Amino acid sequence: MLSPIPTPGQILEEAKAKGWSIKKLCDEAGISDETFFRWRDGRNSIGIDKLQALINAVNQEDMP
Repeated sequence: MLSPIPTPGQILEEAKAKGWSIKKLCDEAGISDETFFRWRDGRNSIGIDKLQALINAVNQEDMP
């Protein structure tokens, strides 16, 4: 489970634990991978709506 305000690295770590690429993570969250890269690289901040979408994506249960 992630902390209340995770870093890009923490979100990526959770995604990789699920076997997801950054593209898969962003697709699941409904955001562009460029948005994630800009946030990860410190070029932009991320909106709370996009951050929540990323958190929801990595916290979703895997379907069999």
